[in-house]
Amino acid sequence: MAGKGARKTEIMHQCNLNRPALEKYLSAMTEMDLLKVEQKTQTLYRTSDTGLQFLRSYHRLKWLLWGETFDFLLVRLLGLLRKSN
Repeated sequence: MAGKGARKTEIMHQCNLNRPALEKYLSAMTEMDLLKVEQKTQTLYRTSDTGLQFLRSYHRLKWLLWGETFDFLLVRLLGLLRKSN
């Protein structure tokens, strides 16, 4: 969702979070460099290269641990997002 940039309210609604939980997660993810903050006409949160790498690793581990269908399309998309940042 934040691959191209998203506002706080968009993230809050898409993730079904209340304001305090959103603030906690955004703070933690920016501190871990999983999200970067862009100040343009409004504040946008965008998935960082580190965040994209984390998502790729997460989906690979999920597949290894739980035998879920490996989503090659998702991993390819995450790779393309990394290149476009």
